Amino acid sequence: MRFRCIIFLALAFAVLTSCGGGKKAEGLQAPEEVRCLLRTVPSDALAIVSRGRCADALALLDSAALLRMPDYGRLEGSQAVISWSFNGELTPVLAVDAGRSQADNAAARSVARLADSLGLFSAYYAPDSLVGRHAVLVLTPSDAQLTAVRRHVAEGRSIMDAGGFEDAAAFAGSSRDFSILRNSGASRLLPKVFLEGVFDSRTAANFLRTVSDWVTITPDAGRHRIDATLGEAPSYYTNMFAALPYGDSRLGEILPSDTEFAVSLPVPLPEFREAYRKYVDASVRYTQYMRELDTLEAHSGKNPLDWEKETAVREVALIVRGGEKVAAVRPADPPENALPAENPWRGFIPALYGKAFSLPDDSVCAAVSGWIICGSDEAVRDFMAAQTLLLETDWPRKGDHIVIYKSGTILCWNKKGISLWSSIL
Repeated sequence: MRFRCIIFLALAFAVLTSCGGGKKAEGLQAPEEVRCLLRTVPSDALAIVSRGRCADALALLDSAALLRMPDYGRLEGSQAVISWSFNGELTPVLAVDAGRSQADNAAARSVARLADSLGLFSAYYAPDSLVGRHAVLVLTPSDAQLTAVRRHVAEGRSIMDAGGFEDAAAFAGSSRDFSILRNSGASRLLPKVFLEGVFDSRTAANFLRTVSDWVTITPDAGRHRIDATLGEAPSYYTNMFAALPYGDSRLGEILPSDTEFAVSLPVPLPEFREAYRKYVDASVRYTQYMRELDTLEAHSGKNPLDWEKETAVREVALIVRGGEKVAAVRPADPPENALPAENPWRGFIPALYGKAFSLPDDSVCAAVSGWIICGSDEAVRDFMAAQTLLLETDWPRKGDHIVIYKSGTILCWNKKGISLWSSIL
């Protein structure tokens, strides 16, 4: 489904960063029509997308999706919410505002009859004039999921009762258009192959549980703003980043035109190192972290922490192109260009900056355009040869926490917050 693309990018970003620094929204401001629809969403839903027009919500689904088959008539312009729950498989449920007028109600019942004939399952909830509640039409391709919806509505329970959800929804303000993802359900939401050739899906899904509880995505002037709802514990990866000063990213200056995926992590030292130490300590991984550094020192003759200081690292990156990965480090003093040679500091980059920067082979390193490039001999040589034709994007250079590039789209956390946009010039 197309919505998987939104999930894919937002969760890819969450794998590497905090998605909003743990700030608090002002409180739930969603319009009553939106709240009414959310009250039909089961409390265990993993993803929720709200759109001011039903047609826009349906457009997020694959063209072959059963929910796109009916002619919704006048309901196409009505407020709608699509949610996904896992009931043996990831199953969508559409809830549409059916208004209060007789014409709207008749239209909703007509859509329900048509949907039933197409193999969909439907429920209609009449308007309540005493509280001013509109009618709601619910459609889903799963009989079991409709039963879950009916049970929740009858018991007065919904996604609004899920811990932290109202805080997540509050980030959308009064907007009718937003999406909310539950990180604990990442293993269900992620495609079976998550960022193939970059991250392992199981590892990424497990890590997401330490990043935040919910991710809220809100359209904002041609971009998408991303916010996170999370606790204050130092074991949240989010809170580590929130305390760091911003840095500059120059990765966009060396990305080949055929780059498929890239991530830039500006590294303000010594603040980053102290924050990372506190994070692994709070995650009960400090002993493992120190043991790994000691092992690398025994193999190389140098402690990675000493190498970091001597190199004066300013930025770390991962670049994927043609299925090949290289890791890159930008020192404060640009090194002279150097041909590929044996890498004496194997394993240093993921040990210092996280498993996201791991490589299957980092036996070779070279220097180009002020960066140290690590990877296999073939990957490093191919990367250097590709410097003749660079990627043209509006890469954000100043005041960043992290920048991610994926197939023409950039996600960036900078001083203005976190946003996603198409970056091709």
